[in-house]
Amino acid sequence: MKSLPNRSGVYVIETPGGAQYVGSSRDMRERRHGHRGLLKAQRHRNNRLQDAWNKHGDDLAIRPLLFCSIDDLKFYEQRAIDVLRPRLNISQDARGPHEFTSEHREKLSAAKLGKVGPRLGQSLDADARARISAKLKGHVRPMSARMKQMATYVRRHALARIANAGGLDYEVQS
Repeated sequence: MKSLPNRSGVYVIETPGGAQYVGSSRDMRERRHGHRGLLKAQRHRNNRLQDAWNKHGDDLAIRPLLFCSIDDLKFYEQRAIDVLRPRLNISQDARGPHEFTSEHREKLSAAKLGKVGPRLGQSLDADARARISAKLKGHVRPMSARMKQMATYVRRHALARIANAGGLDYEVQS
């Protein structure tokens, strides 16, 4: 997979046999790196493109079709899909399977109405808290968790110092 320019536009990935994938990106070079990384790691969500990579590897060719403004990306991507009819695209709609119409969003919302997570809004009773506390006694949290907690603490207190220096009334929320 050769390099692409650092521009917004529509691109095509093509197998030696002629099967194509059409995509668009704000930064085609960065998108190429994203595709390649996911494909090499066997984690690409497009199983057709993943199968093509598994078969052809770096023999997949990637090339720009056209350069356009970010606002026009989906328009030109859809035109390219309509003309080329790429076999490797999962969806023949440039919006992809992850963008829903307002009607579909309303149906999804209605289906979830009134449903709540299993513990949402509930607190643990004293016995449950004591059991959890006893189980965690002597447990050393990983450094990443401690660093995250420290960063949160520093961020909150820095915000308080900035606000107080500016004469604003601000209290640290815990």
